Amino acid sequence: WHEAMETYGIDKPDIRFGMELMDISEYVKGSDFKVFKSVLDNGGQVKVIKVDGYANIPRRELDGLVEYAQRYGAKGLAWIQYTEIEIKSPFKKFYSEETFQKIKEATNAQTGDLLLVVADKPLVVAQALGELRLEMGRRRGLINENEYKFLWVVDFPMFEYDEEEKKIGFTHNPFSMPQGGLEALNTKDPLDILAYQYDIVCNGVELSSGAVRNHDMQIMVKAFEIAGY
Repeated sequence: WHEAMETYGIDKPDIRFGMELMDISEYVKGSDFKVFKSVLDNGGQVKVIKVDGYANIPRRELDGLVEYAQRYGAKGLAWIQYTEIEIKSPFKKFYSEETFQKIKEATNAQTGDLLLVVADKPLVVAQALGELRLEMGRRRGLINENEYKFLWVVDFPMFEYDEEEKKIGFTHNPFSMPQGGLEALNTKDPLDILAYQYDIVCNGVELSSGAVRNHDMQIMVKAFEIAGY
């Protein structure tokens, strides 16, 4: 699950094309650019997707992508255009040419490529860039409609922190067996506990899901206690 979210931004990834999410936080930290500074100082991250050969994207389409990212929780969307003439970016004045070259090398970008950038909390970054990845895959014709790519997604987190309720709750199925059983519930940080849950996915569609059921009363009581019941 963690690998799917880090790489594709979604827990049912379509792997018929690449355009994986890449973290550039280390290259943009320490500047006066308030957006990135605020995000990184508060445990967030700055990640990108690379759209090959699309550096000369029309400005109207870029503005549309900003709205698209905001629809999925991002406060905004930035970009880096490695055009043949110059590097274009809304945060260009805050960083040196060397920084943009390091980002280019780290993301394996070429002249003519476009990087779409989201800075926010990890789950917001994942959701916004994950959906942008799918949209750009469709727009650029990267998805082979005659191909079927299957994968298993395993090791789902047992608990998550609810920002609105300000408490820990269940991530998916509360009746799943936590990995490590009662000992894990008693000794580990709840947010580090994984569950015996799994999905089978094809082309970005969840076909089926399952889990080892929690069949132990002590473990059940403790799990629900952690979630505030």
